[in-house]
Amino acid sequence: MLIDNAGSSTLFSAASDRVENAGTPLTSAVSPVRHFKMMNTEPLVRVTVCVNRRPGMSEDEFSDYWVNKHGPLATEWLLRCGILRYVQYHTTSKHRNLAKKMSEAVGRPTLQYDGMGDFWVRKYEDFEAAFLDQEYQDKIRPDELKLIDMDSISVTVGVEYVVIDDGKLVEKHERTEF
Repeated sequence: MLIDNAGSSTLFSAASDRVENAGTPLTSAVSPVRHFKMMNTEPLVRVTVCVNRRPGMSEDEFSDYWVNKHGPLATEWLLRCGILRYVQYHTTSKHRNLAKKMSEAVGRPTLQYDGMGDFWVRKYEDFEAAFLDQEYQDKIRPDELKLIDMDSISVTVGVEYVVIDDGKLVEKHERTEF
């Protein structure tokens, strides 16, 4: 935690500025949580694919195409291949700039991706198999080339440990490794 010369937390100040600027009282954002919830212990694997838009495509064009064309095109294939959840995470320059003050305060850069696709599967092999599937090769991959700068892709794989869910602390943290 960084402390400024006045003795207050720089990170807390950056966060409180964001909350106050959003029109939400700070007290509601930091009120203590006293209710507990049991954690879902199903060992789901989360694969996050970070991407940038194809050169020459605006942020608005990228978001619109991803939501209205690529997403709907891929849904049947994703479901057939055992993808349990698929989330598009759009990160425009406006969104990245929200984190700029905090990033600078801690001396770390903000990730410079236009979006991230999150995929949840029961086992990683389901994710791999989906991308070897013929429908992906014939239909989904060509559409990705219209949307994504393929040289920008980064991938991470792991499992989630939910600490707070629906405003409640998660009491039990059991998970089987994949």
